[in-house]
Amino acid sequence: MTSSITVPPATLSRTSQPGAPEPGMRDTTAVVAPTAEESPPWFAALQRSSLILATVLVGLAAGFFFTYQISVTRALAEVDDTTYVDTFQAINSTIRNTPFGLVFFGAIPALCAALALHRGDRHRRLAIGIALVLYVATFAITAAGSVPLNDTLGLVTDRSTDAVAQARADFEQPWNRLNLIRTLTSLGALVAMSVATLGRSRDNVVPGTTLSQ
Repeated sequence: MTSSITVPPATLSRTSQPGAPEPGMRDTTAVVAPTAEESPPWFAALQRSSLILATVLVGLAAGFFFTYQISVTRALAEVDDTTYVDTFQAINSTIRNTPFGLVFFGAIPALCAALALHRGDRHRRLAIGIALVLYVATFAITAAGSVPLNDTLGLVTDRSTDAVAQARADFEQPWNRLNLIRTLTSLGALVAMSVATLGRSRDNVVPGTTLSQ
């Protein structure tokens, strides 16, 4: 008489897959995080270029506000009211030029591009995100605070002693406070971008791609 042995399906499944973990045991196989070298050369170059561009633009903007803070406002504090109003009106009438616009307005899209290109790098993504938030704050302070003050001062045409004294009193201290704040926020953005640019990538992956185990 011939006898047969029935093998449970679970046993067949385990024996047909060498190296599979036993029931009740946790699979300790880990996926190794990719390094920067695993990105295509063209993509790595694009990422690097985006970091450099964003850092340069943020740095130029921060330097602009910092220069005002440590020199321009201090020098103007020493002049008389009429000279103060005349000088600031002259500055405000010439500052809206192409080079300034490319730096001041171009920094935000440059930061956004750098952030998008580093979606697969959580360390750089965090640093770029912080820089973007700080620079947007800088932009908002300028647009909502400094520019309206500049425009109001630009309307002053009366050069009588009382008129220019009042115009300066309404403008100088509020503008200086706002410039100090945006100097700090823009410098903070520059520090964050420096960390992103100079820091070592740990998990750089081309956005939209996955690693196979």
